[in-house]
Order: sequence, then structure tokens, then C-alpha cells
Amino acid sequence: MGHNNTKPKLILKTKTEPKSEQEPNSKSSPTPTATMSPNSPLTILQQARAHHAERARLGILEKSISKVRRTTYKSLPVPYPPTFLSPLSDPSTIKVNRIDFANSPLKEYKKCFAVVLDDVLSKEECEELIRYAEMSVGAHGNEPAGKGDGDGEGETEEERIEREALTDPEDNGWKPALVNAGRNYEVLAVHYRNSDRIIWDEKEVVGRIWKRVLQAEGMKEYFGQLSGEEYVPVVGGSALYKSEVRVVTDQGLNERMRFLRYGPGQFFKGLFCSRFVV
Repeated sequence: MGHNNTKPKLILKTKTEPKSEQEPNSKSSPTPTATMSPNSPLTILQQARAHHAERARLGILEKSISKVRRTTYKSLPVPYPPTFLSPLSDPSTIKVNRIDFANSPLKEYKKCFAVVLDDVLSKEECEELIRYAEMSVGAHGNEPAGKGDGDGEGETEEERIEREALTDPEDNGWKPALVNAGRNYEVLAVHYRNSDRIIWDEKEVVGRIWKRVLQAEGMKEYFGQLSGEEYVPVVGGSALYKSEVRVVTDQGLNERMRFLRYGPGQFFKGLFCSRFVV
């Protein structure tokens, strides 16, 4: 979820991963050569280190030198009201725009499904949602349990560090967004991804957003039963060749919400999204 001055939008998309091309076997090249994507974690790390080294050569010192680090994210309970993001009384206010890939520069995705939904949330609800996200990382007085209950006796060093990080955080908890390096490791690579981020794991709020999505015209029908050729890009070949019928869970969307904040000149270069499984 991006946070800037533009009109809020909710984007749902599915697409297949690009197929890797294998080099044909020949006497001149008996061993195929693997070509690394410029967006692979290792390449991004190499680029980040070169970026920092060049800036250091120019006398520009930066606080964070890019190192792969193991990361975990903890979300605090947030006291949002029971009525927050209730179903819309008039869902016709949601505007639906399906992307016509066949008549776009991305014709290779013509069998894929992507839709832009406008006005799923109001401007006021978006502002509330951002504030609650900030509260999930300790901002606005939403301190972690145990604060003020003594001198921290019985806490492990890891628990103390975690509690302090979630107590009155700087900039309401916004931190530089890292790049996934696989297996819970991430790296800071500002030449590739330059923005701030908050991660909030909250199943109930995500479930309410999903119910709003299903109120939009055609969404409940499209996500009712996933079977047949139309859904191969969504669930794979089993939807066609094995005649499997799949249904979307009540949860619907990924419970891990990612809030991104972009200031002037900040960016996120081209990428492929991967799955996140809790």
C-alpha cells in the first residue's frame, strides 16, 4: 500500500513468472551458462555495495552500509473500532477498471487478470488506516505491553531490544524499505529501492478490506470458483489439465500489509513480486 499525495487506489493483480530459457546443447558450449537477472538479490547486493563505495570515494558518507541481515517483523495490537472498514452501504461507488493487456504494451500478459478498483476506501479511511499502521509499530502512544512495569527484570536482551524499538519510534515508525534476499534475509539497496515502509500483520483488517473488494461489480463472480483456462495464470495448469476447482479463502488477501511512503525523488525500480506465506 503506497502512501503519497495521489488518490488512493487498491490494485489486485495476478501474473505468471517468466519462463527461463535454456541454452541448446552444442559441442562449442557443452555446459550451459546461467544468466542472472539484474533484479536478483545477489546482483542487487553487488550493485548496492558498488553504489556505496562510489559515494564514499566522492566523500559522501552514509550511515548504512549494505549488508545482508536477518529480519523479523512484529506487529503490536491496535485498538481500531469494530465498525472500522465495515461493508459499504452502496457498493456501486466502487469503480472497476480491468486492464486490457491485449491492447497494451504488455501483450505477453494478455491471458492474465489485473483490475484497478477505485474508492474501495474513502480518503478518511485511508488516513485512519495509515495511522493504525503507525500504531502497530509503537507510534501515537501505542506502547508494547510491559512498558512501565518495572525495570525490565526477566527480559532477555532480544526482548528488551524489541520493546525499545517499538516504544516511541522515530518518524512514527517509518523505516527505509529493504529488498528481499530470501529466507528472512533482506538488504538495504537505495540505488534500487528508495522509500520508507511499515509492515503490519493484521488478519481482521485485511479480511474487512477483502469484503469490500468482493462488493465491487464482478469481483465476487470472478473469485467464486477458480477453474478452467481463464484461471491458469492464477492457479497454474491444474485448473485446466486436472479440472481442479479452487475457491478463495475467507481471508482473501495477504494478511501482511506493506505500507510504502514515497517522498520527492524516491522510487522502486522494476520488480517481480513473490508469494508470502504465514
